[in-house]
Amino acid sequence: MSHISIDLQYYLEDKAKKVNKSFTREDFMDILLSIKKPVSLDTEFLKRISQVAYERYLAQKIDEAPPVLKIIPEVLNKKETYNLLGEGLNYVLIFSAESIYFQGTIHAFAVDSYDFHKVNVLGVHKEWLLPDFSGTRRAILMDDEGYIREVAFENPVSIDVSHILHLPLRNEHKIHEAFSTHLMSIPQVNPYNASKRADNKACTHELWRKCPEEIVTPEYTLIKRGSSSKKILGQISEFICKIKASEVVVLPNNNTEGYKVEKFGSDELSNIVNYIESQVLPEDDAIVREKRGNVGFMFSNITLRINVAWNGREFVAESGYAQVARDENTFPASRGRGGKIVDINHALSCLYYFKDNTWKRFIPTEDNISKIKSSAVDAAYRLNVDLPQSEYLKFMGIDIILEANDTNMTPIFLEANPRPAGLAQSTEIIGISNREPTPLVSKGIFHYLILQERK
Repeated sequence: MSHISIDLQYYLEDKAKKVNKSFTREDFMDILLSIKKPVSLDTEFLKRISQVAYERYLAQKIDEAPPVLKIIPEVLNKKETYNLLGEGLNYVLIFSAESIYFQGTIHAFAVDSYDFHKVNVLGVHKEWLLPDFSGTRRAILMDDEGYIREVAFENPVSIDVSHILHLPLRNEHKIHEAFSTHLMSIPQVNPYNASKRADNKACTHELWRKCPEEIVTPEYTLIKRGSSSKKILGQISEFICKIKASEVVVLPNNNTEGYKVEKFGSDELSNIVNYIESQVLPEDDAIVREKRGNVGFMFSNITLRINVAWNGREFVAESGYAQVARDENTFPASRGRGGKIVDINHALSCLYYFKDNTWKRFIPTEDNISKIKSSAVDAAYRLNVDLPQSEYLKFMGIDIILEANDTNMTPIFLEANPRPAGLAQSTEIIGISNREPTPLVSKGIFHYLILQERK
């Protein structure tokens, strides 16, 4: 699909490949300004081209073919903006990381909004917001032909409901808190006051442990920053003696995507202490939890991500995906550690459980699938306990692993993410079926949005 914005991105890519130097965004802007006169383009448009080109330049170090982004050079006037958006409610996905990778999430939500004609899905970078966060002069959206494009508005477009996603991993929680504070006068899908419960794994475990019949979660202990080697050793020894597990998992209390998650044998006490002291405590408190789960995807470690949404009346578990470790010997399964995303329904049809030193096939029943979904809904309610509905965390990705035997399967709940990634890879959860699953993030959240529009 040729377009001047895309042609310019490829032009800058070629320029960077031909010169043996490190490029900055300013370098790309200088190149564009040198050709500005013949193409007569607005400076703000050129700034966006240089930014996207720089995103692609950095991405090429790990991605052979990073996506391009179609950017419309003309600024839409009031009439053109109305023709595009109408009087619909503006559901704004606020982000501050790369725009090239977030466009897939915007597209996925926009497709889900097809049946809700009064809702406009807009992806808005923090830099495009008005100083008071009440509106935006630029957005990424899906046009009438189903293509993603970035447009600028002559008159600011209001934010009716906000949803904070796709933030830089560094200082992610502080950025979310700052955004959420600025947006206090606007309905929020994931307000920080509720989101911080999910960000804190120890808090999440404690909330879930109060419903042991509905929500099974691993036993854990929290190692606080500043703990001495002697205290860490004593706490871990006491914990391992209590749980009688052969393996434990060590991870930061507030990070995600498999960052610094490691598995140890229960007899590796000195290695566990050294890892906690050198790798985790300099940045965060450490969680040490029992290793649970005996189910794999074709013998590799697997985690299921279940997307749970508030529809204005209740929580619903509609969609998800599976993360599968890159090989049989790798732990954990997250993409941040080399794992891959697999359709959740395909994953459920290829499960094996380990028992008596061998792998056995497990075919989940409809009751098993229903249990996964209903338990995920229970987990969402528990994360929001004692909060008013207006302050709920209304959309989250819940990670579970599975334990099975010859007759039954139990979902084991690990954590919840208030800013889940990979949403564009999600499909409806239908289980094992001859029907092809439909790509889906959430219909429920749009029912909530329609209720907001009526208020």
